[in-house]
Amino acid sequence: MTARPLSRRLLSTGVIILCLAGLSLTSSGVRGGLESGGAAILRPLSAGAWWVTDHLSLRKKNDIATERDHLRLEVAALGRRLQSTEDSLAAAQASLHLEQFVASTQLNTEKGKVIAYSPDPGIKSIVINLGKRDNIKVGLAVVSDNGFFLGKIHDVHEATSTVLLVTDGQLLLSARIHNDQQSLGLIRGERGLAVTMDYISKNDRVEVGQTVVTSGTESNIPPGILVGSIASIQTKSDALFQQASVASPVAYTPIREVAVILQ
Repeated sequence: MTARPLSRRLLSTGVIILCLAGLSLTSSGVRGGLESGGAAILRPLSAGAWWVTDHLSLRKKNDIATERDHLRLEVAALGRRLQSTEDSLAAAQASLHLEQFVASTQLNTEKGKVIAYSPDPGIKSIVINLGKRDNIKVGLAVVSDNGFFLGKIHDVHEATSTVLLVTDGQLLLSARIHNDQQSLGLIRGERGLAVTMDYISKNDRVEVGQTVVTSGTESNIPPGILVGSIASIQTKSDALFQQASVASPVAYTPIREVAVILQ
């Protein structure tokens, strides 16, 4: 009688365990199904959210790029306007300086503007808007807006002329140094970059900083036009003459307006 109740209890326990296991499996299946279904529903929503985010990010980048391009265009336009204003101011100053130079001299002059530079790097020349109609002739002296000797008229047409600059190696100019001896010499260009004065008497005292002017010994070139100042002196013991480098603003100053000396 004792063995039978024990067997029933074991059987009941086994049934309960099996039922619990089944419920557990059923619950897992339902939960798995719910999770799978939820994932299937959320998947397109998640993809849409990513698309919206990417689209907004790309649009923002495009807007930033467009704004950056607009700012660059505005900066470039402002730069051009600033350059134009600076050019206009420089031209006005050049014109004023030229007016002052013409007013300070008794020479007969004709004012003009530079319209072109020589395209040949081996030739230092400019083209001005004065020609035969303005009584311009070959050999006349041309000065810059600050009153410095600029060059000589080299070629003349009806409405334009070519000016060979003092820095060109083909140009020769008789000049004088403002020293005790009033030393004479010959000015010539040095490869378009500098000005040299040759044939200065070896016995004359030449110093850095002394002023060099036109001598007036050439026809069409009046005396006293500023050429530059002595920058350095070269003297050799066995040489008959001294040589000097002359600092001229023509070598490094932009040229806008000129005056041709008609005398």
